[in-house]
Amino acid sequence: HIDDNPHSALIFLLEADAEWDRVSNRDEWTSKVDNYGLLQLDISWVYLQLQSLPNLPNVLRRLEVAETCLQRQVNKNFITLALVQADLGNVNAIPPLAVIFT
Repeated sequence: HIDDNPHSALIFLLEADAEWDRVSNRDEWTSKVDNYGLLQLDISWVYLQLQSLPNLPNVLRRLEVAETCLQRQVNKNFITLALVQADLGNVNAIPPLAVIFT
């Protein structure tokens, strides 16, 4: 778990990020899957846990990348639709990611 040992998590996550850099068709993959965006969020979270102010510009860049990547994957009305489903009491129709917003 990231919160238990952020230093070890950061090493692991940065290694995963470096592997993404080695993918020859990374742009194609990042337009099809959300993994890269989620990885950027995880790395940003660890830097926050470590209170690493020197890495703030890096974190801001990663958050922008995550936002761009995830916006390509998620319908722009995703949250709105999930909240409407929640208001209707249809909890089973709420996508897992949207549950945190209800």
